[in-house]
Amino acid sequence: GGAQAWLQELLDAADAGEEEAAARIASADLPWPEELRAGAARLTSAFREWREEGALPAIEPFEELAAAKLDGWNDILTPTIRSRAHRFAAWVALRGGDTAGATKHMDAAVELYPYAGRMHAERAALRLFVGDFDRAVTDAQHAIEIAPQEPSGYLMLGIWAELTGKFSTADDLYRRAFQRMPTAAVAAIHERSALIDPPGRLLKIAAAVLLES
Repeated sequence: GGAQAWLQELLDAADAGEEEAAARIASADLPWPEELRAGAARLTSAFREWREEGALPAIEPFEELAAAKLDGWNDILTPTIRSRAHRFAAWVALRGGDTAGATKHMDAAVELYPYAGRMHAERAALRLFVGDFDRAVTDAQHAIEIAPQEPSGYLMLGIWAELTGKFSTADDLYRRAFQRMPTAAVAAIHERSALIDPPGRLLKIAAAVLLES
């Protein structure tokens, strides 16, 4: 349970784009049992030096985590954790210029956890990035159907609308997304480790929502 909580906190910090926090969590001096120590050290090595504007974390330990091949950690991993590990590996691969690797990881993330609206939304983001708009909109719609109270599907459908010139529709979808987010999350929309950078109208509506708040 402690190992699972540590992984969740580590992935939360990484997803939020909090590089220093991720590095501190990864480097925490914890009393790991012998069978988990080597795997924990692999993950620590990936994040120890991660800093804003610095080098990307090493992708290999997260590929091992996602594939349930991290030394001694198989009994710790759940489909949700493995799916999130694939998602983060996709982000690292995409930032490193490996679009094919990112696509492979996002497909695996959705396959492991198909009932998570967020994973469909993340795959929509990747498909928007590579210009596959038809499949992107399908994934975004799936995300909304699966999790109508989560913002991610509305955000991705809004980005699709903005990129295809449907500006009033995009503004409406962005506002619907922000209604489902705390104010602090709206303020940090430009900082999180997203698969696609937020476009201009998204940032404009976020600023408007913050002013209204």
